[in-house]
Amino acid sequence: MKFVKFTEHNDWEGEDWNFWLQLDGNEAALKDLQSWLGTFDDDGEQYELDMTPVDEKEVDMLVKHSGQGYMDYENKVTGTLEVPQVQYKDTEPDLVEGQDWLNDNFYKGDIKRHFK
Repeated sequence: MKFVKFTEHNDWEGEDWNFWLQLDGNEAALKDLQSWLGTFDDDGEQYELDMTPVDEKEVDMLVKHSGQGYMDYENKVTGTLEVPQVQYKDTEPDLVEGQDWLNDNFYKGDIKRHFK
């Protein structure tokens, strides 16, 4: 199985957390997620998605040897990604609302709850 890296830069906790998301079977949903991140968080300040595939064996090694702060720095996430729908005001995304949308859905590792 292959994984991609979703990174949350959490200023409140002063930590960065990597969530290794299952790529297999989630390609389309992950591309949608990457597109939305570019719309709402275009400077990569809080959330990043690196679509470079990484083998499960490497991910398992990273998770096994991960450090920990508020939460583990490396996290493996498997399952089927169900990306929440973006709510737009009118026809254009509102960047402030967009950041709220990101935080409501991904803050402090909530990306995990979107995998079934």
